Amino acid sequence: MASVLHRRGYSVVRDRAALASVDIVPVLGLFAAGNMSYDLIREGYAEPTLAQMTSKAIGLLSAAAIARGTRFFLVVENDLIDSACHDGDALLLPYEVLALDEAVRAGLEFADTAGGTLVIVAADHETGMVTVGDDGYARFGSFDHSGWDVPLAAKGPGAAKFATATIDNTYIASV
Repeated sequence: MASVLHRRGYSVVRDRAALASVDIVPVLGLFAAGNMSYDLIREGYAEPTLAQMTSKAIGLLSAAAIARGTRFFLVVENDLIDSACHDGDALLLPYEVLALDEAVRAGLEFADTAGGTLVIVAADHETGMVTVGDDGYARFGSFDHSGWDVPLAAKGPGAAKFATATIDNTYIASV
C-alpha cells in the first residue's frame, strides 16, 4: 500500500520522528497496526501524541493553503476517549480528555496567531454516562453510547452561530 501512495505523491510516516521531519502534503500517518496507544502509556513509544499530530497537520495544511491561496479544514478526533468509556476505564479516561485538550490548545494557538480561523470542539455522542461523585471518583452508568447531551464550544468567526443552549449535532455540518 505504501508504494502505491508514494507513486501518488504521498509521504507515508510511521513514527514520531518521521512525522516531525515531513514538510509537504499530502501525508499519511500510519503509527500503529490497530488503535494507537492510550496517552498514559504512549510515552517512550514511537507514536506521536494527538497534539503533535494536530500541530503538524495545522502547519502543513496552513503552508499549503498559503501557497495555493486557498483555505483548509481539519478534523481531529480522539476516539480513545470513547474506547475508555466503553471499557469503563476511569484511569485512562482523564488522560485522553487531557490529550484532546492539548490538541485543542494547538488549534486555538494557531487561531490566535493566524486570525480568521474558526475552532469548534464537539463530540459525536456521549459514551458511558460518566459522572464524578463528591469523592472525586468517576462512575459509569453505562458502557455504551447514551442519549446524553454533549458540550459544544466554538471560538472565532461564526462562533455565535453555535451559541445556543442545545443543538442537534447535524446542525454543525449545515453551518
